[in-house]
Amino acid sequence: PQTGHFFHLLPGLQGYNGDSVSFTETPDGTIWVTVAGKFWMIELPEGLLPGAAGAGNAFPGLPVTPIELPGTLFSTVFFTGNGTLLAGSSQGVFRVGPADASLKVEALAGLSVDIIGEDKQGRIWLVALSPKLEGLYRQAEYGMWRWNVNEGPPRPIPCLPYGRYRFDHNGFLWAWKYTDLIFRKWSPEKFANGEAPELTWANHQAFSRNPAYFPTTIAFDQSGNMWLATN
Repeated sequence: PQTGHFFHLLPGLQGYNGDSVSFTETPDGTIWVTVAGKFWMIELPEGLLPGAAGAGNAFPGLPVTPIELPGTLFSTVFFTGNGTLLAGSSQGVFRVGPADASLKVEALAGLSVDIIGEDKQGRIWLVALSPKLEGLYRQAEYGMWRWNVNEGPPRPIPCLPYGRYRFDHNGFLWAWKYTDLIFRKWSPEKFANGEAPELTWANHQAFSRNPAYFPTTIAFDQSGNMWLATN
């Protein structure tokens, strides 16, 4: 931030439209990244980035360690408020050992899991695709779970498959679909009880230049503003 320089964390690794990308940082300064199904640990030695900025080097050669498990695609990495590092994947939720990047199956084994975030009560919210058998055809079915880490398995919550979810800094849960430009907002308890959204917001005018735009992700700053990325 002091220099305004950008650095390439993973040179040569290209993400594509629709790929799931997530970042988090642990207290030791290590960066954890999932992109295009892959999982990486990036160490940031003290003084490395300021030195690279002074030299005008955007490729500082950061120490990068791939974290791999055969047959597993990683979608999300998340550092909880109680200091647990979790990774969502095509094979469930893994607890990650920050010291050695070890992986241990923690919840929803065998399901494709995306970690949404953490509510004000410290509960982790998860969305998963579970196989649903109907006749000769196996279909994917959305499910949502709420989980107190270290206090038993996640508990299922009835929900509609909006597809994308995000918590803001005030603890509200937002949901949206790739197929429309409507955003819905709930308190977590009202969402879990199946109640109507507290706010429904649609601003098609913002996308009037190109009706083919659709939202890919949203983020909230400390002032409560929503930032929206599109295709």
